[in-house]
Amino acid sequence: MIDGWRILWDMAVPLAFFFAAGALFAAGERWRPLRSVDKRSGRQLDIIGFAVTYGSGGLFLAVFTEFANSIGPDPLGLATLPWIISIPLFFLVTDLLRYWAHWAMHSQRLWAIHRFHHSVAELYWFSGNRDTAAHTALLIVPSAVFAWLMDMPAVVAQFNLLLQILWNHVMHCNIALPAALSRAIETVVVTPRLHELHHSLLPALRDRNFGSVFSFWDRLFGTYVPPDSVDRSGLGFGLEPQDRTPPLRMVLGL
Repeated sequence: MIDGWRILWDMAVPLAFFFAAGALFAAGERWRPLRSVDKRSGRQLDIIGFAVTYGSGGLFLAVFTEFANSIGPDPLGLATLPWIISIPLFFLVTDLLRYWAHWAMHSQRLWAIHRFHHSVAELYWFSGNRDTAAHTALLIVPSAVFAWLMDMPAVVAQFNLLLQILWNHVMHCNIALPAALSRAIETVVVTPRLHELHHSLLPALRDRNFGSVFSFWDRLFGTYVPPDSVDRSGLGFGLEPQDRTPPLRMVLGL
């Protein structure tokens, strides 16, 4: 039986980190905005998305933890790897799994469960949490399974979750990083100006730049669009008219 109080306790640290980091990003957006943003226009859907994402995410992790505990740790014997190999491998593989999950959600078959995320017309740090429950499951469950298979210490798995939260803020925040800094770090990690192309109304840009933390997966698999190659003057975000459905259908992934 799933313990609801245990779920709340396990989610306390991620949620505290979410809002503490969010406060810093909100300050950065006021100090150095990338574009003019009206946060009020989509705030209700942003709040609903946040509730769905973290409510379903906590439930999925609790259910999987119960399942994993019933079988026991290290079922494949992967824990024999030295930590200097297993921990970097864990972070690389889980980020690669998120890349492929994100890529798959842009297919015609799975687009409905991801469409809610792309309904965001005003990008800022909190708006990146418009996820359906199925979207959330595809992003977090494979990482949890891999952590279990490798018998990762709980602190490492928790750090990986916090890194995902932090970089979701980074990707969607409305902060103009210095151009030289962006160009330097974009060879390794995703930046706001890189990920905003993915949220473009233009299909040619929307189906590119799938990376969550590391940008080199897009380079490796041919889905990378350099930010400097795009005219951003008229760049718009959100869904095209044919993709728009009633909010409840989007939230449910229908």
